[in-house]
Amino acid sequence: ASLDKSLKELNLSTEEVDKFAKAFKDPEFLKLFEDYAKEVSDPKVKAETDAYLRQLEFEGRVEEVYGKGAQLILPVASHVVKTRNTATGEKVFINI
Repeated sequence: ASLDKSLKELNLSTEEVDKFAKAFKDPEFLKLFEDYAKEVSDPKVKAETDAYLRQLEFEGRVEEVYGKGAQLILPVASHVVKTRNTATGEKVFINI
């Protein structure tokens, strides 16, 4: 019930939901997503990324790197989707 509520609060269009559903059925996408999740979960990588972003912000280069109107934000924890990798049984958490 909580997952349904969280997903409804995202206010995704039918097209967006369909794209997510299709992507998570694609083994290649799942592998890339798993690699990404492992990388962003690595404290060393997170520290390096944070330092890089702070440097861009300090130097006033955010728009130069990410495009006009881009802003760096510090996200606030909100929702998490918990699922399992059907091949390995491993838990997977997706922060939204």
